[in-house]
Amino acid sequence: MLNRLKWVLIGALVLFVAGTIGISIFYVKQKPAPVMEKPEASKEEPKKEMPKEPAPTELEEVDVSDWKTYTNEEYGFEVKYPKDSKVGKVGKSIVIDLPLTPGTNLTGKYLKIFIDNKNREECSDPAPEYTRAPGTLEELKSERVIFNKVVFYKKEVGDCGMGSCIITQYFSTYHNDYCFHLTFELYYSGVIYTPDYKGPLKEFDEIKEKETFNKMLSTFRFFK
Repeated sequence: MLNRLKWVLIGALVLFVAGTIGISIFYVKQKPAPVMEKPEASKEEPKKEMPKEPAPTELEEVDVSDWKTYTNEEYGFEVKYPKDSKVGKVGKSIVIDLPLTPGTNLTGKYLKIFIDNKNREECSDPAPEYTRAPGTLEELKSERVIFNKVVFYKKEVGDCGMGSCIITQYFSTYHNDYCFHLTFELYYSGVIYTPDYKGPLKEFDEIKEKETFNKMLSTFRFFK
């Protein structure tokens, strides 16, 4: 009797152990495998493209042998100008009154030079008051140009009113903690007649007149 009870208990124990092992195996198989997280790829900041240096403005056979030179010892710069020009000062600006081509509707031609303490960033916009071309919605941005190894920022604006028009080229460059502003102005009449109405005036050659400005910029240099 005792032996029979002994074998019954052993059988029950074996069944219990086998069942426990089976259940454990079942749950292990049902448990999802751990998901391995992929390491995040290092995020590299996109490389900023450096602005390309503009090509120097090249002029064909610039002959200024008979021109005069304006020299400013205080700020250390000089620029040449046509011999028949008049140099003066209006407020803090140096004004060079340039000769006109006779027989055209051109009424005024000037170079104005002004120096202030704007920082380098502010100096990169030679005419911040003009964000758009007058009378249009066209955005007006400054461009970089080089004359005589000097980098300038340039804007050009044209406007008319009451029979008179003006084309203005704004240039600025930064040097020795100063901002140098060079403004070229072309004034012309919208009425192509002489004051005494004896005959029509010729339309001035805008490209040719602007060449004078480019020639002057090609002579601008700092010596300090």
